[in-house]
Amino acid sequence: MKKILLMMLSLFLLMVSCEEDSETPTPTENKLEAKAGPDQEVDINTLVNLDGSASKDGNGKTFDYEWTIKSMPAESEAELSDETIAKPSFTPDVVGDYVIELKISNGSGNDTDEVTIKAKTTANTTATIIDGDINEEIVLENVFEDPAVPDYHVTAMVNVNAKLTIEPGVVIIFDEDKGLKINYEGKMIAEGTETQLITFTGKEEEKGYWAGIIFMSSSLDNEITYTEVKYAAGAAIYPFEHPTAIGVNSEAYLKLTYSSVEFAQDNGLLVKNLGIIDYEHNYFGNNEGLNVTVPVNQAHKIDADSRIEARTEELNYVQLLGTSLEEEQEVTWVSLSNGTVYKLVEEVSIGSGLRLEPGTHLRFNPNKFFRIFNEGYLYAKGTSNDPIKMDIDPAGGFKWGGLLIKSSSPDNLLEYVEIYNAGNGQPAYGLMKSAAVSVDSDYSTVLNMKNTYITGSSAYGLYMEDGSVIGQFDNNLFEENAIPASLPIKEVGKLTNTAIATSSDGEAAIEINGTSLNIEQEASWVALEDGTPYFIPEAVNIHSGLKLNPGVTLKFGLDAMLQISPGGYLNAVGTPDTYITFTSINPGMSVYWKGILIQSNNSMNVLDYTEVSYGGSNDMPGMVSTKANIAVDAISPGKLVITNSAITHGAGWGVAVETGWGATINEDVESSNSFDDLPQGNLYKY
Repeated sequence: MKKILLMMLSLFLLMVSCEEDSETPTPTENKLEAKAGPDQEVDINTLVNLDGSASKDGNGKTFDYEWTIKSMPAESEAELSDETIAKPSFTPDVVGDYVIELKISNGSGNDTDEVTIKAKTTANTTATIIDGDINEEIVLENVFEDPAVPDYHVTAMVNVNAKLTIEPGVVIIFDEDKGLKINYEGKMIAEGTETQLITFTGKEEEKGYWAGIIFMSSSLDNEITYTEVKYAAGAAIYPFEHPTAIGVNSEAYLKLTYSSVEFAQDNGLLVKNLGIIDYEHNYFGNNEGLNVTVPVNQAHKIDADSRIEARTEELNYVQLLGTSLEEEQEVTWVSLSNGTVYKLVEEVSIGSGLRLEPGTHLRFNPNKFFRIFNEGYLYAKGTSNDPIKMDIDPAGGFKWGGLLIKSSSPDNLLEYVEIYNAGNGQPAYGLMKSAAVSVDSDYSTVLNMKNTYITGSSAYGLYMEDGSVIGQFDNNLFEENAIPASLPIKEVGKLTNTAIATSSDGEAAIEINGTSLNIEQEASWVALEDGTPYFIPEAVNIHSGLKLNPGVTLKFGLDAMLQISPGGYLNAVGTPDTYITFTSINPGMSVYWKGILIQSNNSMNVLDYTEVSYGGSNDMPGMVSTKANIAVDAISPGKLVITNSAITHGAGWGVAVETGWGATINEDVESSNSFDDLPQGNLYKY
């Protein structure tokens, strides 16, 4: 019995023990306490050791460390050596407060604490004074790492007569109206880095506080790279007449790359004519005057990656000085960012290859010409989305001279080009006519012109002198010009059906210049868009084949004539719905032209579905007392077939034929055509 009781007691105790083990244990209380260490005040660029070793857990358990820089100066790039140890370190690189958090944690929980490290400038921050000329080679070192602390203080106008080297990170401040002048025997090399800029600035941050930097030296060592030039251009430095932050004199040299010019009171960069620059990836902004002025032969150095932000839209241009571009190789003017244009101050002559990128914008002063001469050429190829533009500054009421092409290069191209307000009424050099685009006949000048828009000329939109050559000519638009275009008679056959659409306050016509057509193949003239007529201002002689397509309209000036000489022919075959028209430039205004004179016996001389009106201004050459809209001369002898045509409103006969001397015309000429308002009669045979 006693054994049984003992067994029952043991079983009971075992059951109670199991029930206790199955219950959830009570969590340990969080007794973590983070201690990030005391606040510190240190010199900038001094190693700081943090100490979180005083942190503890009241439960005696181990824990993890996690350090974080919660805040620091915006320019700082400071980093902790190790975020997971008790005693990390870091180096404050910019003046200001660095707030660092320590977090400790384990299974019981976590706790945080903060420490503030105040970084200040070094004790000795007195800048070295520069108050005299530099006559011996010198290197300016970066004395103070803090970019807010100047290393050197210029208190005089300093002439640099030897080699001056400025190391990365150097900060130089200038007293009012003081600056640097790099003389002929001197040179300056200011080559910073992407992370350590060189800074030239005023003692006070006021626009135009100090004068600037002027280069008289032609040394190829002259360089400003990764450099800031701020608050300059307050006073002119001889020989510059106007203040400029950076000036490059005639025949001087400067490499200017990856740099900025800001807060100038006047010019940002001024390179005089014959000055030379290498230029890449610069920034100009917040300047009161012109940002960039360079010679025209240095314009190709300006790159698309540079950015210019003008104070006003009127100043948003790179100013080009000088009158000549003549390089050994083709140069390119790029499309500038931010809508910046090139402004040409003088009349410029291009004697070598010039290529304009899509989107390039040229602006000209009133009455100035842009001339392509001799071996030079202009290859201006825009796109439908990025046309090349040429216009005037200022635009209101003024015209610039225009574009003159006097070069035989086949590379002369205007494609997707827009030309505004050129053609001031003054003929270009060597021509008798004024035009927005003038093409001289010297050297058999070639022009390719496609998808180009010309508007606002007070004379011609395009004037191609007789003897010049059309390469390609397609899809061009002339609008609001006194006369849209004048083309050589030998080149008119190169136009296409969609070549020209015109809209003009003046006479909407394509003028034909030259007095003789004599080419190896037949010339085929097409109908122009919108019914635009061809205008023939004087007598022309056709010595080869001329075909007029349905819809063509020819208008003639006072006493002008279309003479078909032996060896040539006129084939003008319209349709019942689309006539070919020969008439006066001002029909109905008693302004008569002489008419059509056939002196060729070619069987291709055919007029069918045509209208010939307002002829007969004077007797036909060699035909005594014969005024007529159409005349067939006995030379060769002349031969013509005319049907389905209207001969009207003349000042003499409708048709006159020297049949007695062998000239011929179809027998049904009177019955197969209509005649009206002809004071001497319909048909005269003699």
